[in-house]
Amino acid sequence: MIIAVPTDHGEIFPHFGNAVEFTIFTTNEFDEIEKTESIPAPGTGYRDILPELVRRGVRVIICGKIGAYAVLAVRGAGIMLLGGASGKAEDRVLDFLGGTLRFYAPGEPVSPAPAPGEEPETGDGIETDGNIAACGSNPVCT
Repeated sequence: MIIAVPTDHGEIFPHFGNAVEFTIFTTNEFDEIEKTESIPAPGTGYRDILPELVRRGVRVIICGKIGAYAVLAVRGAGIMLLGGASGKAEDRVLDFLGGTLRFYAPGEPVSPAPAPGEEPETGDGIETDGNIAACGSNPVCT
């Protein structure tokens, strides 16, 4: 499985669309991290970032906050989204693999809407913790 985390020096970056880099974790069938790679963010906002993550075969994104439009795009790409995370990226990935990733509170679904100062259907949308059902048809979610 391939897991992507927006990072800055190994820490989870607070907002998906503004991340400067992503750490890509590749795991084996035993849920162990086999490979870790840092890549520069391929741009700003989900429209620049998501296609590169899809191209790399990412099945799970662990992040902090993420815009509501970005949540819909991630869901549409069939990628499992776990938002509201913080701390060291590797620690959260290990928590996920061990089945112990927890959040401070369940997120509420957010209606897609422009963030203040954005035109409709532009930018990432209203910021949310992303901790909502964003699985789509991803078999990882079942």
